[in-house]
Amino acid sequence: MRVPESPAANSGDVTDVPVAPGWLIPLVAGLGAVLLLLLVLLLIWCCHRRLRGDKPECSGTDASAGSDANVGAVSAVGGLSASFPPLATPSFVQRRVQPNSAAASSSASISSYSAASSPLCQSPQLRQQQPQQLQQKPLAQQHRPASRQGSNGRRQAGLGLLGSRRGSSASLTISLSPSCEALRQEANTPDQDKERSLLESLSQPLRTSDLLDPVGSPQARLFREFWSVPMHHAGREELPEAGAVAKNRYASIVPNAATRVALDDGGYINANFVRGAGLAERRFIATQGPLAETLADFWQMIWEQRPSAIVMLTDLVERDRPKCELYFPLHVGDRMRHGRVTAELLELDNGEQGFQRRLLRLDHTEQPSSGESLLVEHLWFRSWPDHTSPDSAVSLLPLAERSVSLPGLLVVHCSAGLGRTGAFCALCICIRQLLDTGACDCLATLCRLRLDRGGMVQSHEQYEFLHTALRHFALTRLATADR
Repeated sequence: MRVPESPAANSGDVTDVPVAPGWLIPLVAGLGAVLLLLLVLLLIWCCHRRLRGDKPECSGTDASAGSDANVGAVSAVGGLSASFPPLATPSFVQRRVQPNSAAASSSASISSYSAASSPLCQSPQLRQQQPQQLQQKPLAQQHRPASRQGSNGRRQAGLGLLGSRRGSSASLTISLSPSCEALRQEANTPDQDKERSLLESLSQPLRTSDLLDPVGSPQARLFREFWSVPMHHAGREELPEAGAVAKNRYASIVPNAATRVALDDGGYINANFVRGAGLAERRFIATQGPLAETLADFWQMIWEQRPSAIVMLTDLVERDRPKCELYFPLHVGDRMRHGRVTAELLELDNGEQGFQRRLLRLDHTEQPSSGESLLVEHLWFRSWPDHTSPDSAVSLLPLAERSVSLPGLLVVHCSAGLGRTGAFCALCICIRQLLDTGACDCLATLCRLRLDRGGMVQSHEQYEFLHTALRHFALTRLATADR
């Protein structure tokens, strides 16, 4: 039987099959062999180094070259056993534990030997011997300046305090952190005494006619006058206790110790007594805006000092940043309790004078059942941006006049308790001086404020606004007969 042929066979068509060039297969095979050989050589080299324990060579005479080699060694032997000793102490730690008398010579020796003393640049035998040598040498000899020791002494100095006192954090803390007594001695320097003398001597009396003179207070003169006054910031050495740091809204703003308000139970609050017109003692308490952690301390201070009013010069949130914790009730009849003091809102007057007035009644949980309450006014001015001045002095003068008319002590705060607080206290003091004597002294007032609380009136714009507000007060409230 005959099988019929396919149509393709009958038509004579041929199907082509692609064939690789003859040179491609040998090329691919050769490249694969080379890569495999390189991989084998790399594995052999790594195993060889692991077995021998070789390390990069470091030069002990070139500090910069030794530092580069040390960094390269760290990256090259990242997979070595964790049983090796730790890296040598950084040079900045070593220099801080050197005696002052030989700081110049010892720092150079330490930097030149730090690379050579690194565990990555030493033989295994030397790494095993170093801990025993450190235990045998006295601590004083270990930290002796490198210029007074031989090669072994320099190597020990190169290890630094971390290498010689492994497992002990006490000696490191003592070495790197100055003691409170040292900080207090440093604060009482002749420069500080000169600063206080300067603040007590500066003065520039201004009569009503001087304030009304349109060219009497040019901006350039006020700028130079403001920046000629030292800020007189307090330092951290003036903090009474370690836990006081957490109660500061800003770490760099510390109350001056001489005028700091102390709570009856010994607690800490970031607040200072500030003198008023005529050097009247304790006319103001300048403080920061309360934090959530200091609400109880704030109300405890109010209860103990018993002021007639609280002047608040900041909003709760400004530019999406919290400036002050809400510490008072907002609606009539509401009560808030913080610590042992309860505040109840009795009256609320939004008024048309540019500030809100609240009348608060305070009660203390530890008072007798007969009940002794304290009535305090709360005056809230919300139109004063931080680090600047209000848009117009007209809006602030009613609050200042109201504060001047109140008897007793006034508690004034913004956010930090410096810029707006200082400018407002200065305005109240100068208004009282104008009412009593017909003249004021803005420069001397600024100096006394900073003597009581460092950094009061933070910007020259606020100092210029003080003169603008006083000029407006003299123009609208005072007679001009002495012009």
